[in-house]
Amino acid sequence: MPSTSTNQTDFNPTTGRWVLATVILGSAMAFIDGSGVNIALPVIQRELGVDTRAVQWIFEAYVLVLAAFTLVGGALCDQYGRRRCYAIGIILFSAASLGCAAAVDVRQLIIARGLQGIGGALLVPGGLALIGGYFPAEQRGRAIGTWAAFGAIGGMLAPLMAGSLVDAFSWRWIFYLNLPLSVITLTLLYKHVPESHDSARKGRPDWLGAVLVSAALGLLVFGLIEYPRLGISDALVSGPLLAGTTLFALFLWVESKTPSPMLPLGLFRSRLFSGVNLATLLLYTGLNGTFFFLPFYLIYVLEFSAIQAGASFMPMSIGIFLLSRRVGGMAGHHPRALLVFGSGCVALAYWLLSRAGVDTNYWLTVFPGVLMIGIGMGFCIAPITNVALGAVRSSQAGVASGVNNAVARLSSVLAIALFGIVITTSYNRSLDQGLEMMAASPATITYFATERGKLAAAKPPADMDKMQAAALHQLVKSAFSQGFAHACLFSMALSLATALCCWLTVPVAGISATPIQSSGDN
Repeated sequence: MPSTSTNQTDFNPTTGRWVLATVILGSAMAFIDGSGVNIALPVIQRELGVDTRAVQWIFEAYVLVLAAFTLVGGALCDQYGRRRCYAIGIILFSAASLGCAAAVDVRQLIIARGLQGIGGALLVPGGLALIGGYFPAEQRGRAIGTWAAFGAIGGMLAPLMAGSLVDAFSWRWIFYLNLPLSVITLTLLYKHVPESHDSARKGRPDWLGAVLVSAALGLLVFGLIEYPRLGISDALVSGPLLAGTTLFALFLWVESKTPSPMLPLGLFRSRLFSGVNLATLLLYTGLNGTFFFLPFYLIYVLEFSAIQAGASFMPMSIGIFLLSRRVGGMAGHHPRALLVFGSGCVALAYWLLSRAGVDTNYWLTVFPGVLMIGIGMGFCIAPITNVALGAVRSSQAGVASGVNNAVARLSSVLAIALFGIVITTSYNRSLDQGLEMMAASPATITYFATERGKLAAAKPPADMDKMQAAALHQLVKSAFSQGFAHACLFSMALSLATALCCWLTVPVAGISATPIQSSGDN
């Protein structure tokens, strides 16, 4: 949440509506890339013929850069002009989207996705900065509520829209769609939205911290993604993990010394603030890990089309949409009960999803699981944000909100790598057992030594007879289903850990700010 602008222009309701429309359109671009691209990943993998490690990097390149630079992006918006930085973010994001759409191989796509993350680091915080910079305090809550409501609708429609584009045209059209959206948004921005900035903000953006944390996360993610293939003893795994851990420790030391840190460590002196951010990390790691691999299960195992896979996400979005506002009214009164109940519902949902297999009936297993996740998250989202903000003084609410948002984004970075280990390990074990039971030939075993890296997208040898090929295809689907089931059980454990964390750290009723040092003190 940005600081209130010290040079805020006179509020005009008509201009306010234009500001909201501009921010909602810009956010639509981020929503499409956040959830829409995930639906397309199995199709991208099939078309480009790449293994799962490459697919993970298509996702990681975007979220890693976004997570590392979002807090810096928010500071730039406040300091150098919110409209200007928002416009730069839109231009970078749309240019990178064009690069994604035109990519001829996976390396170009990964690079373009990283550039999208840079644009997103200005676009995502810039939208709320524009709202916070224009709307007065008494109007700001309603404006943010309107933006959040449209965001929920976007969350429902983005996977469905992405699946429709993939089936009707190509996965590239998900990125092409950002181009007309960017033109419309920029037109509204410069025609109707006034410039604002926070002249009271002091200090320069923490570029060193952003570079250190992005390098640390990049090395850690690289080591974790390579671990299933090479093992911990390989230098390409242990080296990056050690270097990433060292750089992260250096990042924390730098943050403790810099006068304007991107991560104010003083906030974590509050037991409540530390607890709720740990709960955020656990809860969203399970959510992001499961929903990254769910489209692969739906498309490769249940043989859904992309639009069917996109529609499968809607029960969760509907549950969140219907409950979040109602639960938000109770968030300040019964935070512990809401969070424990919500994370318990999410844990139950993952148990339901863990029972999914090759011949699963979607309506009896996947649908209730996804719907239950939506119900559980509907009970968690508003209270967890409210607790994070209530754990500090009101003057620190903007910083606390930014840190909590950054923790949620960090969970995406870690989840894809960690869940890749869980699924790949289980998949390889099941595949090896199946090949042994089938008495597969040495040539087939050698073939799958490399093909297995594609997980559910692995195909039998082209020259194999139809009966053997069908049996191997079924084995691949079964092995991936086992891996996905273990991933869901891992998510269940994370959700139960979230409930325990909330039970131990969140008060039963009423949240008072803990008197900790200001964000600049570490």
